[in-house]
Amino acid sequence: MAKRILKRLYLSILGVLFFTFLFISCTPKKFSNTSAIVAVPPSSPVFIKINDFVKLQQVLDEKNEWWKLLGNIEKVKSIQDGILFIDSMMNTNTEVKRIINGKEIVVSFHPGGNSEVNSLVIMPLNINGEQGIAENFLQGFSKSNHLRAQKRKFNKVSLYELTSDTGNDLKFAYAFHHGFLIFSSKALLVEEAIRQLDSNAKEENSELAPLLKTINKQAEINIFINHFQSPEIFSDLLSEQMKKKVLLMKNYSGWTELDATIKNEKIFISGFSNGDSQNNYFANILLHQQPGISRIERVLPSSIDFFSGFYLSDIEGFLNDYYSYLNNTDINSQNQNQLKEIEKATGFNLKDLFIDIFDKEIAVSSIRFDQPMTEQCKVLTIKTKSGSYSLNKLEAFQGAYFKPTKKNANEFVKDYKIDNQINIRIFKFPVENMPALLFGNLFPNVKTCWFTVYENYLIFSDSYSGLGKTILSNVLGETLNADNEYIEFQAGLTSNNNYTFFCNSSLAYSEADLFFSKDISNDILFNSEFGKFKYIAWQVSSSGNMIYNNACMYYNPELRIKPKTVWQSHLSSLVVKKPLIIENKYDSQNNEIIVVDFKNNVSLLNNVGRIVWQINVGSPVLGEIHLIDLKKNGEYQLVFNTEEKLFVVDRNGKDIENFPVNFSVKATNGVSVFDYENNKNYRFFVAFEDQQICAYESDGKLLEGWEPSKTDHIVYQPIQHFALEGKDYIVATDLMKDYIFDRKGNIRVQTDYVFQHSAKNTIYLEKRTSSHEPRLVTTDSNGKIQRTYFDGTHETIELNGLDDSHYFLAANVDGDDEMEYLFVQGDQIILQKNSGAILFNQRIDCGITDKPSVYKFSKNDKKIGITCSTAGKIFLFNTDGTLHSGLPLEGSSEFNIGFVNSDESNFNLLVGSPDGYLYNYLIE
Repeated sequence: MAKRILKRLYLSILGVLFFTFLFISCTPKKFSNTSAIVAVPPSSPVFIKINDFVKLQQVLDEKNEWWKLLGNIEKVKSIQDGILFIDSMMNTNTEVKRIINGKEIVVSFHPGGNSEVNSLVIMPLNINGEQGIAENFLQGFSKSNHLRAQKRKFNKVSLYELTSDTGNDLKFAYAFHHGFLIFSSKALLVEEAIRQLDSNAKEENSELAPLLKTINKQAEINIFINHFQSPEIFSDLLSEQMKKKVLLMKNYSGWTELDATIKNEKIFISGFSNGDSQNNYFANILLHQQPGISRIERVLPSSIDFFSGFYLSDIEGFLNDYYSYLNNTDINSQNQNQLKEIEKATGFNLKDLFIDIFDKEIAVSSIRFDQPMTEQCKVLTIKTKSGSYSLNKLEAFQGAYFKPTKKNANEFVKDYKIDNQINIRIFKFPVENMPALLFGNLFPNVKTCWFTVYENYLIFSDSYSGLGKTILSNVLGETLNADNEYIEFQAGLTSNNNYTFFCNSSLAYSEADLFFSKDISNDILFNSEFGKFKYIAWQVSSSGNMIYNNACMYYNPELRIKPKTVWQSHLSSLVVKKPLIIENKYDSQNNEIIVVDFKNNVSLLNNVGRIVWQINVGSPVLGEIHLIDLKKNGEYQLVFNTEEKLFVVDRNGKDIENFPVNFSVKATNGVSVFDYENNKNYRFFVAFEDQQICAYESDGKLLEGWEPSKTDHIVYQPIQHFALEGKDYIVATDLMKDYIFDRKGNIRVQTDYVFQHSAKNTIYLEKRTSSHEPRLVTTDSNGKIQRTYFDGTHETIELNGLDDSHYFLAANVDGDDEMEYLFVQGDQIILQKNSGAILFNQRIDCGITDKPSVYKFSKNDKKIGITCSTAGKIFLFNTDGTLHSGLPLEGSSEFNIGFVNSDESNFNLLVGSPDGYLYNYLIE
């Protein structure tokens, strides 16, 4: 049993070490030395110091979601069992709790045979009798577990070996020496610790000693790594591919100390690496580089799996130091030979060319634009001093390289069409292994087949289409620095650094077999919840004569799978109104979209989601945006208003003459546009706080002859116009009453019935049918149906027990002569005949936040759209109450359905996202 306990303890410590070592970050705090470390044998490749086991156990309790999720990995489950066992011992034995509580525990790890890893535990004991308490506990533990203790002397120290009383196999050994309890499953390790304590004053590791002064004792764990000896410790947990890469740790530095801190949904680790500057350590090549702020995320697509990037203040010095580091390798010799051959053939020194154009930043990224995608696109991004200068230099190099082939230059240039206004020229690059030639193992397996320049960034890719989509992501604003979750994650990172590795682990977890051993990767691959581990990042920067490491792992308890869209366009803010789809007169295959966002921007997007123009109107747009044709030539204008102004803008976003019209009193509803004779002579109607309803001509002047009396209360719903059996009816609704005017503002139908109108709903016209006369229908604040006939009579029908938060819509959804009534409140959707017969009564798993809509897919196929913005979901129901295939989808605004490309066989659904994008989905 003791051996099993020690094995669990070892697994727990190793697991905490390994996973925090992978998922890391922290910020520097005040440091102090600790005496327990002096007992660690020099043969230990890795050791950790747990500063307070009780505190660590509390952080990793059952309420910790990410720690609980990691328990699905069998090796981590063993860790958790070990921690729970120790916690149980502390809770049942007050003496054990007294010894452990608040104590640092140092655990060192040592490789054994057959991939075995042995642990050595060192714990300080106070002079006030704790050794006696520990001795009594161990004696009692041995007796209760049928263990036999054998005592012997080592360096005059009593060493106890516990074996089973039924056999001679060693369970564990322990000793008390210089105020420490030392125990291990290997007696030799206890002997090494005793020997180290006796010799510590005489010897000091020059690479480790400076790091002992940087320890943060407030961190949950301090991790110490001897780079030359550590790869064997980690290899058993890694895939065959990663086992080869972890060997590179040997040459990274001498020692590294990392402080691990756990805060809510983030794990932070930070610390220093230190190595003798005379040794050929990789980390030393960064010592001559000044840290800086990298901005390369502004051109990296948000759909990346990972990126690995450098900020280099002196590129020439870096390359010289790196080549010096590689001097004794075959890789460097082969690369230098190929570079000489290229220079001989072209007259260009590729290294000098690169140094000439380079401006501090370079990154390689792996991107998946389409989900699922079997292979990712690799992209190399380089910030240049001048985009045009760099393009000229590379075109000259390209020409010199291909000149001997006598091929047509057009074979090496392609146009990538973003839309009708934007074409990106993409060039064939002749040296596909350029990153390996210049940077060796820093950017392995990155092919530079194609290149282009975008905003002073030189961008290479292994794929023509991948490069084009990278540029499209930038055009649409789908970049990392625009992603809200990434921006929040960056709060745990340092602003100045020399190297950054970032991984979108919510995407990359599906490739766990590339990183971890088969047993670990299988546990991860079969649980999609691992997608909640959202981001991992590691940063490195020079700091005096040492290297500073900083990293972070972010866990998001809400599993969010990126929606599969045709495109996503990043906006200034959240979409606040239903997107408007406009037929493009000049290009019927590429319609346009109008969007209003929370920052009061009105934007026009083209069919690929690019923002063509954007205007800020100063305050929220009231009501809907209307399309008109003032010039009667087929060119549309947009009509809308805020509280202060009435706008009419053309298709280029420019104000029409005489607009905007400034209101003297605040408007209370959205503008209504009437065209009485369908001859494009428009009238604009707006209600105001002074209870007046004003009408404007299409030139912005007040409409002569329109002189209605003031309403009793403020009008919030839009004014409506109904043409019925040769007569015009202009209808306004305030809080308590309906007003039915003629074209001059005179009362055409006297409405004496007063009721409290529902706050969110307008009034609808039900035309004459065989069962009823023409009538206006709406609801009151209690959800009762209120009908007003054009002879002035009124009736009230109580159909549903609703309150004033409900939405009501009257529409013909089943194709007969009658209108149907749609009620929405809370999580409930009710569709019924106007006679009261229920067509369906449906509940969903979230609260409905926006006005529902009815969409026509064909003459006999209509659907009901529902938005739950707080849950970020949208629904599309058939008229029988069933959910349309593929729904719900992610979205947080009212949505619209139509054709963005009119030749598409499927409909487009346009909706705002919770993080400020406009999503374009395909709906069958």
